[in-house]
Amino acid sequence: MHLRCCAHIVNLIVSDGLKELGESISTIRNAVRYIQSSLARLQKFKLCAQKEKIDYNGLLVLDVPTRWNSTYLMLNVAIKFQQAFDRFEEEDDIYLLFFHEEDGGSKKVGPPTSIDWENAKVFVKFLQTFYDVTLKFSATLIVTSNIYYHEICEIQSQLTEMWSSAVV
Repeated sequence: MHLRCCAHIVNLIVSDGLKELGESISTIRNAVRYIQSSLARLQKFKLCAQKEKIDYNGLLVLDVPTRWNSTYLMLNVAIKFQQAFDRFEEEDDIYLLFFHEEDGGSKKVGPPTSIDWENAKVFVKFLQTFYDVTLKFSATLIVTSNIYYHEICEIQSQLTEMWSSAVV
């Protein structure tokens, strides 16, 4: 028995959370989009990462905004490169101009500020639990009904912990 409806409920919960931090996520998404839009920018960004001594071999990932799990993966990787983004902003003269361009009739948000990065870090921690649970609920080769209760309790525990630390 597979609990696809449980994965759907998790998706609905996460989608609400995405709405709360939409602007912070958009600033990071726009920064990633700018860097990935040309090979020269990507090479320059890799140099910035080397100068900042970032020990991560992965590449930036651009999300599909309608798929929260891809947003999680994008933020998770982008956070590792935060100092490289800051250095890139200092070294690329056109980077800041990109955010003054219009995108569908409105100005693009960005570049990411320290508040945006902090929001992303909190959100990635929040999303990690949901990402792991969704992978378990979506398994196709194993029975998942026996893990449902434990995983929902884990989500409840994580939400309670985050709520307590935010209120205090």
